[in-house]
Amino acid sequence: MQNAANGVNRWTTENKMKINIDKTEQMLINSPTNSAIIKLNGDVIQVVEQYKYLGTQVNSKLDWDEQWYYISKKFNSAIYLIKTMKN
Repeated sequence: MQNAANGVNRWTTENKMKINIDKTEQMLINSPTNSAIIKLNGDVIQVVEQYKYLGTQVNSKLDWDEQWYYISKKFNSAIYLIKTMKN
């Protein structure tokens, strides 16, 4: 994976772009260990267990638990608001 990261870094440099390391994260999908250390320009890319992508919660197990929790929380807030407005 480090070779792929080096290739992306080289491509961005050649095209006069810069990767914002503070906003860059990695997630290992269905990996028994979360110990892959990837570096860009000497900085380690942070490993995360879950990530919000286009409004959808994605986790490293690729299950929907976090997404369902997120949706049910928003739904319950909307129902509460409707009930309080009704009274």
